[in-house]
Amino acid sequence: MWTSTRTLSARRLTSSARFRRSPSSWSMSTSSMFFTTTTPMVMHSDVSTRSFSASRTTFAPPGGAAAAATGGGGMGKVVGAAAVIGAAAYYGYEKFVNRADDPVPTPAKKPAAKPAVEEAPSALVADQFVKFPLEKAIELSHDTKIYRFKLPSEDHKLGLPVASCLVTKGPGPEGKDIVRPYTPITSDKDTRGHFDLLIKVYDKGNMSRYIDSLKPGDSLEVKGPISKLPYQANMKKNISMIAGGTGITPMYQVLRAILDNPEDKTKVSLIFCNKSQEDILMKDVLDGLAKKHSNFKVHYIVDKSDGPFDGDIGYITEKIIKKHTAEPSDDSLVLVCGPPGFYNVVSGGKTPDYKQGELKGFLKELGFTEEQVFKF
Repeated sequence: MWTSTRTLSARRLTSSARFRRSPSSWSMSTSSMFFTTTTPMVMHSDVSTRSFSASRTTFAPPGGAAAAATGGGGMGKVVGAAAVIGAAAYYGYEKFVNRADDPVPTPAKKPAAKPAVEEAPSALVADQFVKFPLEKAIELSHDTKIYRFKLPSEDHKLGLPVASCLVTKGPGPEGKDIVRPYTPITSDKDTRGHFDLLIKVYDKGNMSRYIDSLKPGDSLEVKGPISKLPYQANMKKNISMIAGGTGITPMYQVLRAILDNPEDKTKVSLIFCNKSQEDILMKDVLDGLAKKHSNFKVHYIVDKSDGPFDGDIGYITEKIIKKHTAEPSDDSLVLVCGPPGFYNVVSGGKTPDYKQGELKGFLKELGFTEEQVFKF
């Protein structure tokens, strides 16, 4: 005998449990169900999840299924047959009580947690210089190249948060080492195994000329990261960028962080100054980003142009800045980066110890405060 003490509604009684049997006698009601059989009853193994749905279910095969089959009786045979039928009924019952619509469901087993993806190792060391071999140099113009340096493995990231830079070291005049900060144009988000430096080689630039002298396989000593502006998504509604020459590199780092994040709604404008159209670094990349993202606008200025140019020709002015930057407010930030003369005109230079220094130039005249301007 098998008895269910679970109270179930009559609407859950279904014919999904199919029986194959010889002629037998049955009696059933919606409040209780009683089965009596004098002949073998064999149940299919594909019992559905709603089998044996009654408030009280009793199986009492007189003489047992085995006895009816053999023409004999015996308690052992009765118990054996009851055990088979009872086990099948219990299976159906267990399936039923685990239904999703059961008012008190049995807690389901949680799937095994997947192992966490191992964080990519960082190659930079903050307090010591590490050597990275040059893989190749990619020429962009007569005086500007992208220098690609290899990391310890293809799985390594550089380890440079936004916005920060690294410091390079090389031999200088009179046997003294020289150091120079650079901002890579590659990001930890999508680059592994190498990092790229965009460098303009100056006649009097000791570090840029040293890096340009390196051959594939030669190493450059680097340490970092050196934090500049800890950027957070939506920290300002408007960010205006004013860059000259290779001063585009820290701007590009922040710009990528904003545009690569769909949740970051910051509006960005860039004024990019160069000597000529041929000197505009990464123009195709910047134009592509402006076309793809409605929250980014770029305006170019060149000292001179030999042909048609979609921008201003001449030098940056207060009028141009006013036209292409957001109004001064606590929800706006202006970022500035370029050569020393560029700083002097736009915002005033940084101090000898690389602090922000006093705000001067066009930005002060336009009403910006020191809190609303950051100099890279």
